[in-house]
Amino acid sequence: HICTANVRTGEFQCRHCIDIKVKTDAENAGLTFIRKSDRNDLTFGKVHRKYNLYTFNSCGHTAYVHVQQVRDKSFTCQECKINTQKNEADISGLVYIDKTQSSFGKNYRDYNLYQFKECNHTQDIRIFEVRHNIFECRECKKRRHNRPSNVYIYKISNPDLQWLKLGFAHDLEIRKSRYDLPPDCNVELLFSKPTLTGQKARA
Repeated sequence: HICTANVRTGEFQCRHCIDIKVKTDAENAGLTFIRKSDRNDLTFGKVHRKYNLYTFNSCGHTAYVHVQQVRDKSFTCQECKINTQKNEADISGLVYIDKTQSSFGKNYRDYNLYQFKECNHTQDIRIFEVRHNIFECRECKKRRHNRPSNVYIYKISNPDLQWLKLGFAHDLEIRKSRYDLPPDCNVELLFSKPTLTGQKARA
C-alpha cells in the first residue's frame, strides 16, 4: 500500500524492488538476508529500519548489520572477532574477560579487559599489545619495584662479538635464563650490587 500523500509528492518506492536489492547486496557481501529488524529486536530506536539481520556465510554466525555497511562491505563478524581476540589472549598467557568500558577513555575500543593466568590480576590492555605479546602486569610490576633487587652488569660474548648488559633484577639467574641466547654465547657476571627495592635499582 502507498499513502495517498506520498503518491502526490512522488515520495514512494517499490517495496518488492527494495527487498530484492537488500538480498542482492547481502549476497554480494557474503551474507544471507534473514529478516528486517524492528524496534522489538534492537535498541537502535528510530534508526532500527537501517539494520537487518544477516547470516555470515563464511562462519554461520548471525548479527544485525547496517544496510550501508553491507553495501560498502565495511563490516566484520563481531563474534569471530571476539573469538580471535580470545585465542590471542590465550596464546599470550591471558584470559579474555570482556570489552573495555567506555569510561576507560576515548580509545576504549582499542582495549579489552583481561586476566593474567600467572598472577590472576585483571587489566585493560591494548588489543595490539596482546596480539604481539608486548605487555606486562602493572600490579606485578609495582610489586617488583617494591621488593629487593640487584643492579648488574653481564658480559655477553660469542666467537664474533662481545657486549655488556646493564640492568636490574630480583633474581639474576632467572634474568640471565630469559635472555634466550644461542648456545655459543658465554655470559659472565662482572658486577652486581643489591638494593632495597627495584625502584632504587632503577634510579
